[in-house]
Amino acid sequence: GVDVSDCAFVIRFNKFNTTKSHIQGSGRARDENAEIYYFDNHPEEEENKAKRLDQVAKDQDLQLSEKERHRRRLASTKSRPGIYPFHPGDSEVNFFNCLQIVYEYCAKTMGQ
Repeated sequence: GVDVSDCAFVIRFNKFNTTKSHIQGSGRARDENAEIYYFDNHPEEEENKAKRLDQVAKDQDLQLSEKERHRRRLASTKSRPGIYPFHPGDSEVNFFNCLQIVYEYCAKTMGQ
């Protein structure tokens, strides 16, 4: 999405099914006094779910060990023939350069 620092309100026309979607959508409202409107979800329920998600994220008993984080990091960058890394022509798209590629694409398409 587009980052608008003085966004004063967000309107959610369609139903969303995940707490993550609520957090991301409400996060668009950057202004200190911003308001968020829901047409198909209940705001109180979504806020309660977001608070619960935050509690779970901060629960020390559920955190991965450094060893497990390292193992998962390696597994996420492991080569998968035909899928990852992607080789269109003579180039390579991988975990480390994909974000820069997206930024460059957006800058070119938006004329920046």
